[in-house]
Amino acid sequence: QLSTNTGAISSIPNNNIFFIENNKVIIEVVAQAGQYAALLAYLQSQGLTNIIYNGANSLIITGSFPIANLQNLNQQGSLIRYCRPLYQPLTKAGLTTTQGDIAMRSNIVKSGYNVAGSGVKIGILSDSYNTIPNDPALADVSNGDLPGVGNPNGNLTPIQVLKDYPYGRRTDEGRAMLQIVHDVAPKSTLAFRTGFISPGDFGEGIRGLAAAGCKVIVDDITYITEPFYTDGVVSKAVDEVVASGVTYVSAAGNYGSKSYESTFNPATAPVGIIGQAHSFGGGQVFQKLSLTPGTYTIVLQWEGNVYSLGNNNGTQTDLDIFLVNRDGSSLFGFNRNNLNGDPIEVLPFTVNENTATNIMIVKAAGSNVKFKYIIFRGEGTID
Repeated sequence: QLSTNTGAISSIPNNNIFFIENNKVIIEVVAQAGQYAALLAYLQSQGLTNIIYNGANSLIITGSFPIANLQNLNQQGSLIRYCRPLYQPLTKAGLTTTQGDIAMRSNIVKSGYNVAGSGVKIGILSDSYNTIPNDPALADVSNGDLPGVGNPNGNLTPIQVLKDYPYGRRTDEGRAMLQIVHDVAPKSTLAFRTGFISPGDFGEGIRGLAAAGCKVIVDDITYITEPFYTDGVVSKAVDEVVASGVTYVSAAGNYGSKSYESTFNPATAPVGIIGQAHSFGGGQVFQKLSLTPGTYTIVLQWEGNVYSLGNNNGTQTDLDIFLVNRDGSSLFGFNRNNLNGDPIEVLPFTVNENTATNIMIVKAAGSNVKFKYIIFRGEGTID
């Protein structure tokens, strides 16, 4: 059960976690091994629509499901290993005046060596290309910010859009990325594909751009459920296209200063907590965070088998993450039973005023594994 308190820290910020429309929510349902077809039929009988293809041999079924029927899934343990919302992906770049050409000094290279990217096709994966009203992409072409028919600089090859974001308006950050690439390599040909549908679809987008002839592929997307400690569906797709000769550039490392990693060091947990707490040093089981107002998503992952990738046993260690007061009383936390599932916990919350709190990591079962948490959303500082 989730708290709905109205103090400094409140419970889940719905607008940043759930895709909700017309009394349906987009979910990911992980099938029991060998039960994918039966589960799909059951979910469709319960009203599942807008099914997303996650690639061959995936155990994950993604689609829009009636909120009124969610609790029915609790009774389907023979078909379902577990369910979760389709967490909205994140991007780290911003819509701003292009400085990429100058920052990389590629403007100097172009002037000194007369190169501009001719003969190279570059693919971009981001949220969307042209979903903002009044066709801003056409204006970008006419003013020279993008190639296409009507470009005043003679760069007339249109951008190939394999798939734009299909569920309404996004920020069109992909078009901003394409503008930067066009500034850096104005004679290259460009392609775009949304990666904002699901991790499995993102992987299919990577393969699609490579199949379309892209020799360089760039993304700025983070899916918080992709594994930290092993290759997930996106990483495997990247490995495939790189093996075929593609150069792949990703926005990895953007959250490097907002993370903590260690091997679990057991210490006595506060009274009332089941299991052992991680010692951050000297037996101290609390790690202080300073939080500014806003919405937060902290993701904890640890080493272990990932069931949804086809590892039948799943993780054999169960870690939990809490926000706690100095006396160990829990403010907010997630302690789902992860055994035989995926080694991940997601901690979303809202901060209503400047405040300090503490992270506590608890091992409910299993061994002392390596773990890491990342503050993916929110301006928190690990003190």
